[in-house]
Amino acid sequence: FMITNLWHNADASAEDRTLAITMRFDPSVKKLYRLSRTTSETETVKLRDGILEITLPGGTGDLFKYGRDPFPGT
Repeated sequence: FMITNLWHNADASAEDRTLAITMRFDPSVKKLYRLSRTTSETETVKLRDGILEITLPGGTGDLFKYGRDPFPGT
C-alpha cells in the first residue's frame, strides 16, 4: 500500500507542505517494510502498539508492505 501527501503547488516547496501522518493497525502487526525513496532498499519500520507515524514532504509518497518478500521489480 502507498501513503501519499498530495498537498503541493508551484508556490511552495515540498518542505513547506510537509504533513505528519498517523495510522493505526491491528495490534498483531508489529512491523512494516518500506521502499526507500532515496536508496531503493527495503527498510524495516517498527510500529508502537500498532501505530505508524511518518512525516511526508509535499507531493511525495512512501510504499509499504506487510511481508518480507521483495518489493516487485527490486
